[in-house]
Amino acid sequence: MTIVIVDKIIVVAGTVVLLIAFILAFKLRKRKDLPIYFSFFYWIPFNRLLISLNTFLGSIFKIVNQHNFIFFQNWLNLAEYLLVSLFFFKLFKKGNINILIKIIFIVILALIAFLFYINDLYSWLPELYSVYNFGIFIFCLYYYYKLINDAEPTLKLWADPTFWIVTGLFLYAAITLPLFALKDYLWANFGVLVAYITFVITNVIIIVEYLLFIKAFRAAKDNVNNTDKESV
Repeated sequence: MTIVIVDKIIVVAGTVVLLIAFILAFKLRKRKDLPIYFSFFYWIPFNRLLISLNTFLGSIFKIVNQHNFIFFQNWLNLAEYLLVSLFFFKLFKKGNINILIKIIFIVILALIAFLFYINDLYSWLPELYSVYNFGIFIFCLYYYYKLINDAEPTLKLWADPTFWIVTGLFLYAAITLPLFALKDYLWANFGVLVAYITFVITNVIIIVEYLLFIKAFRAAKDNVNNTDKESV
């Protein structure tokens, strides 16, 4: 029972962090002197806020029917995969996107569509999250590969918002990928308690991910302020 209460507290804390990230991203959306992805990036924390709202209504307050709660979660996570993929395609737009990355995106999308087709969308689908996280994990590795090979010597990662956004996505994908992949095994062999612990870990990682997003938005805002001062 204690772990359930802890999980609910973490969900509430995570929602506050998500809201702050959304507000900061929304304020930066019209800045022409920031990377192009900032014009739409606020949709990613907004979509995650919808996931949190659905969690509140379906899992905590039990207002939404459990089947409908899971149904909405599945579709919202598909939307997140598409939004994050769009972020990476805009990020890589300046250079040639490796054909392998395009193939991986299509294959992952096809796998998700296949999982949607063969499964009951009103059922919990840990495979969906595993496939989605695997795709994001590969995109992040490709970003780091390009960063190592193409980055300018004067690049300051601490002040680079893109680095912090990708690092947040990378940590979430890398840590939760095995948790989702092994969720059925953990549930069957170790019971409900371990399953709840994995939920708690996942929600903590989401908080860390969005704290890194906030760091990215603060870095972007500082870059804007510095640009404005230089232009005066």
